[in-house]
Amino acid sequence: PPFYFPDLAINRPAKLKKKKIKSIEIKAYKRLLVKNLMEAYFQWKQAGQAIEIYRQAEDLLQEAARSTNSMIRNGVALPSARSRIEGELATVQAQQIEAVANEENAFAYLQFVLGDKTISRDQLQIEIPELPEESSNESQNREELIQLDLGLELDQLKIDQENNFFKPQIGLQLDLGSQDFNFGWKPYGLLGVNLQWSLFDGNRHQLRRQQALTGIEIRKEQKKQVEEQFALQLGIARRNLTSGINQAETFRPRIEAAERTYRDILRKYSEGSANYLELLDARIQLTQSQISYLLARYQAWAKWSEYQYSSALYPID
Repeated sequence: PPFYFPDLAINRPAKLKKKKIKSIEIKAYKRLLVKNLMEAYFQWKQAGQAIEIYRQAEDLLQEAARSTNSMIRNGVALPSARSRIEGELATVQAQQIEAVANEENAFAYLQFVLGDKTISRDQLQIEIPELPEESSNESQNREELIQLDLGLELDQLKIDQENNFFKPQIGLQLDLGSQDFNFGWKPYGLLGVNLQWSLFDGNRHQLRRQQALTGIEIRKEQKKQVEEQFALQLGIARRNLTSGINQAETFRPRIEAAERTYRDILRKYSEGSANYLELLDARIQLTQSQISYLLARYQAWAKWSEYQYSSALYPID
C-alpha cells in the first residue's frame, strides 16, 4: 500500500470538486427551469383573467341591450341603437372565444413545462398578491460563479500536483507467514519498500505547470467578465421590475374612473339623456383599461421572475 504518495492528497479533493461542479450544473438548470415555470404560470393566469374581463364586458352589453329594447318599446330609442349594440356584443364574444383559446394554449404549455399532462387547473390555483414587491436582498450567488470558483480550485490542484513532481513516492509491502513441516511453527516476515522518484522529464512538468497557471489567469479574467455581466443583468432586472410595478399601479385609478364614467353614462342612457354611441365608447374604454391593467400586472410579475433569476434569490435545492 502507498506510504507516502503526495498525489493522493490531491486526487481525492479533485474528484470531489468535479462531482460538485456537476451538481452545480444541475442546480443552475433547475433555477432556469423555475424561471420558465413562473413565466408560464403567469401567462396562464393572465389568459384566464382575460376571459373573465370579456365575460364582464358581455354582461355590460347584455344589460345595455335590455335597456335599449325597453327604450325602443317606449319609443325613446331607434332600432339602429340595438343593432349597433348587438354588433358590439358579437365583437366581444369573438374576443372571448380567442381568450379561451389563449388560455387553453397557455395551460397546455404550463403542463409541458411541469412535465405533467394530467395535472388539473384546480391543482394549480395559487393566490398571488396583486403586484410583486421589490426586494433589497440581492445575493447574486449565481451557480455559474460557483462553477468558476471550483474551476479555479481545480486549476490550483493541478499546480500543486506539478509541484509534487520531484517529490518521491514510497510504498511499503509487508508479508507475514509460517513455513515448516509437521505442523511446526517457523514464522517469517518480509518487508518490501518501493521507491519512485522522478528526476527528469525534459521539463514537461514545467510546461504543464505553466499551462495551469495560464489557465488560472484566464479563468480569473473570465470570472471578472461574468461578474460584470451578471451585475449588469441584475441592475436591468431590478429597474425593469420597479418600472413594471409603477406602470401597473397607474392603471388602478384609470379603471376606477372608467367604471364611474360607464355607470354615469348608463344611467343617463337609461334616462334618455345620453346616446348609445357614448355608452359603447364608455364600455370600450372600461374594457380596454381592464385589459391594459391585466397585461401590465402580469408583465410586472414576469419581470419579478426575471429579477428572482438574476439575483438568485429563489432557493434551489
